[in-house]
Amino acid sequence: MPIANPMSLNAMPAADPELAGPMQKPATGVRHLVLAAMTTAVLVAYLPRTALGPAASLIQDELRLSDLAMGDILGVWALGYLCLQLPGGWLGDRFGRRVTVPLFGLVWSACTLGTAAAASFAGLWWSRLIFGMAQGGLIPCLTRACVDWFPEDRRGTAGAAINAGMSSGAVVAGGLSAPLLPWLGWRLTLRVFALVGVAWAVGFWIIFRNRPEEHPGVNQAELALIRRGIAGADSEPVPENGPADLLDRPSPRDEPKATRRVDRLGVCGSWALVLLNSQAFCRAFGYAFLTSWLPSYLKRAHGLSVAGASALTMVPLAGYIAGSILAGPLIDHLFRRTGSKWLSRSVVGAVSLVLTGLGTMSAMSSTHPAALVALALGLTAGGFAGPATWAATMDLGGKSSTSVMAILNMTGNLGAYLCPRAIGGILDAFPERWDLVLLMLAAVYILGGLCWLLVNPDTRTSGCVGEK
Repeated sequence: MPIANPMSLNAMPAADPELAGPMQKPATGVRHLVLAAMTTAVLVAYLPRTALGPAASLIQDELRLSDLAMGDILGVWALGYLCLQLPGGWLGDRFGRRVTVPLFGLVWSACTLGTAAAASFAGLWWSRLIFGMAQGGLIPCLTRACVDWFPEDRRGTAGAAINAGMSSGAVVAGGLSAPLLPWLGWRLTLRVFALVGVAWAVGFWIIFRNRPEEHPGVNQAELALIRRGIAGADSEPVPENGPADLLDRPSPRDEPKATRRVDRLGVCGSWALVLLNSQAFCRAFGYAFLTSWLPSYLKRAHGLSVAGASALTMVPLAGYIAGSILAGPLIDHLFRRTGSKWLSRSVVGAVSLVLTGLGTMSAMSSTHPAALVALALGLTAGGFAGPATWAATMDLGGKSSTSVMAILNMTGNLGAYLCPRAIGGILDAFPERWDLVLLMLAAVYILGGLCWLLVNPDTRTSGCVGEK
């Protein structure tokens, strides 16, 4: 049924079954299905992204690569990834996320097949570079989809689900790699992950729509709930005369281009974005260790087999997922109770990264399994910073969230690119000095926590603590 004009709704009597009936129905739950599709998107993206970590020692032995060269291979996808953040987000805005996101999936699956066929350093490097470029627009597109599909006080939970999906992909990659690598080898394992990406791309196109208004399963009550600034309980029916005016609000694409341009420039020039980018760099730098060198660390520093190291990689990643899942409701609860975005976003992010740094530092002098437990506990705390970042980005970005998240992801993935190379350089210069690697990671995490404390998402003027 098409959305009625608010004026006609107010003018008609409530007893009219054609008008009152649909408005009294509880909201449908299509937004939850859409969130599941977006979460699956990042999960599937992380399968081939992190699969090279468990396979690193096998690839090094087969192609005779040094630690520095392998670090370059493990990190180069992030170089392509950061380069395509803004163009990828623009493509999503220009052609619609329903088309571009599955197209990205088909391209990165083709690149994964190219990696599986590579016979040299150059073949690995170029296939992984283009692979990263294909995934570059994914997070900016999903960020804007969250803005379109969820109200403010549900975005922490939505961000938490997507953030947990990322690490779930890394966990699944480690869990599948443990039995598949000894059985199929690294090349055929990558081919399996590529086929999963193709199947997902088809399913996402079937389920997703660019905006709630375009989905045939969304009723007027759900649309009104989504369009509220602060939504009520999900099960609460929409009042007859309450949010009718919200159904007819102009969409962002209907606003003047000059207004959107000024808004985007104002946000991108703020100190809040600089500080938010700084913590994103630190967070992604540290996280890249988990998806690149962690299996090699467990194998070489603690004497585990390839299969054992791949399987145990899931432990700290599972801790990160648990933290991400717990963080979403906590962030939304703190915001509803206090009304402070600084407390619910920035303080949560700061405490999260500082605790992660301390956990990483404690693993320096520990043996297995104590070192793995310390990393897992630290990463459980670290998971809280991901949803905080999503929420703060949407707070500061508003209608420009696609561009703001693209810039944030560019900076973060610069850290993800540099981390594997830095670790490879340390290990080449100081063979098997994993304590130096962990000390570097701990310092970066703590620095990111300090950056968080200075971000104030409650204001979009300068975005710094003390500004109103």
